[in-house]
Amino acid sequence: MDAGEPRLEMRGINALDVCRACASRIEQNAAQKGLAVIVDGDENVCLRADPKRLQDILDNLMQNGLHYTTHGYISLEVEVVNDTIVFCVSDTGRGIRNEDLGRLFNRFESVNAQSDAQVGLGAGLGLAIVHDLVKLQGGEVVITSVWGEGTCARVSLPAGYCQLENSSAA
Repeated sequence: MDAGEPRLEMRGINALDVCRACASRIEQNAAQKGLAVIVDGDENVCLRADPKRLQDILDNLMQNGLHYTTHGYISLEVEVVNDTIVFCVSDTGRGIRNEDLGRLFNRFESVNAQSDAQVGLGAGLGLAIVHDLVKLQGGEVVITSVWGEGTCARVSLPAGYCQLENSSAA
């Protein structure tokens, strides 16, 4: 991010609680489209992160799944891999062409610009912001996709020393 990058408020949070809160925000719209919303992970996964920024990251990825999926599901899973917490948002949407994967994090660029304009989607900033917020918290985001089958966005964040604090993820 630039000079105006957000200040992080890092604290111990339950990863699955954040996942459930994000999923609940798209459930109604997903149900209207006939899509299942799946949340899976260990109840006891704790990480040190900024809960608001993590919600922003996962909300954006879940919304993308909702916009580009017409059948099947949108899934948000969390797992521990070594000292890293990995969130995987996957869907059975239309996917992304291989030649477009390298442009996903470019500002003001949408790999689906024509169809996005038709349905009133954003200005091509969402994934760039996701990338910046993940990087700001010491993590990385990788997106893989198969055209016609779906997409998986993997956000990896360092677990850090974590002790849960009394606050809601919603």
